[in-house]
Amino acid sequence: MLAVALVMTLCACGGESAGAPSGNDYVINETNLLQYQIVRSDYAEGDLVHCGMDVRYAFEDAGYDLKLTTDFFREGHEAYAMGEYEILVGETNRPETQAFLEDLQMWQYGYALVGQKIVIAGHDDASTRLAVEEFKTFLSGKTPFTFSEEDNFIYGEVKKGTGKVYSVLTYDFTRSGEQDVTAELEQYAPDFLILQNADFAAADAFLPEGYALGADFAPAGTENGRRDLMYYNTDTYTYSAEGHLMMSQMPMLTADEKGWFSYCVVRCAETKEKYVFCSADLSGVPKDGIKDRMKVFGGFAEHCSGIPVLFGGCFDGSADSTACGVLTDYGYADAMRLASETEGECTDTYLYASYDNIAVSKSVVTAHGLYTEFQRAE
Repeated sequence: MLAVALVMTLCACGGESAGAPSGNDYVINETNLLQYQIVRSDYAEGDLVHCGMDVRYAFEDAGYDLKLTTDFFREGHEAYAMGEYEILVGETNRPETQAFLEDLQMWQYGYALVGQKIVIAGHDDASTRLAVEEFKTFLSGKTPFTFSEEDNFIYGEVKKGTGKVYSVLTYDFTRSGEQDVTAELEQYAPDFLILQNADFAAADAFLPEGYALGADFAPAGTENGRRDLMYYNTDTYTYSAEGHLMMSQMPMLTADEKGWFSYCVVRCAETKEKYVFCSADLSGVPKDGIKDRMKVFGGFAEHCSGIPVLFGGCFDGSADSTACGVLTDYGYADAMRLASETEGECTDTYLYASYDNIAVSKSVVTAHGLYTEFQRAE
């Protein structure tokens, strides 16, 4: 079923990009590089200590012997002052590090020239390690050494959208009724609708005017006979394919414990571009099993390379949850955080987007669900 639905060969889109120029003309070259020292946090532990050492070794392999130190600072003591020429690794107490991290979304990492210092970091130990590895690769191919703003590297930079604006409404049907959904459909007129946990009677009776059913999935043995439904606006999309994947094959588990997601592939009637919408239910999956279950979605997402994918449904959408951490690793980001306009907090339904090819311009918590507008990324 997966192979049938994903016969859609498009070019792959990478998640790497250079930071946008901000007018910093400063250049580090072989001459002034010798004034620099590598700085890590004085509180660093574990791999963050090794990150600082690895940057030093990488410069040493390139022929530059730079001192490695910590960010210990004591005002009024010259020996412990903040240096003018520093390469900052990981989160430090330097304002350049803070400025760099404030401009990064939670899933991003990289290196950049901030003022006349190089910052190499991510928001946590794992992403800082990835930033260090990218910088080491950059350094190995940079002979003789120079570094300017043009060399900035940000993984997962969110790009602006172009072309047609699309929209999607996401609901948990157990927390909203047919009248609630119908009223908001009239208000927002979305191009796509995701309904989680619809009961059988309501689902059979509910067919919005101007919409067609793109996917209908009800796993056997699920509590209360829940159905996942997806509708597309027939003025915007044409149907392409649908399917579902259970997130575990263990026969002793119930459908709720296995978890699942269904998907619908549609094509824009105007631009002929394809989009994949996924409706996920992880509500019955034990917390210690979510990471393993999400590998199924990871394999699915790989087949969608180059095609915009939106992953919506009912799961713990807090930034530090396991599900969101895995989605971030797979290159997806919370539509609420991607949006330039965000209102309220969503506690019942969530929508994640593949950030390398989707630009989310607006995400609003409605009275009963989540409304999001997006475009193809530039």
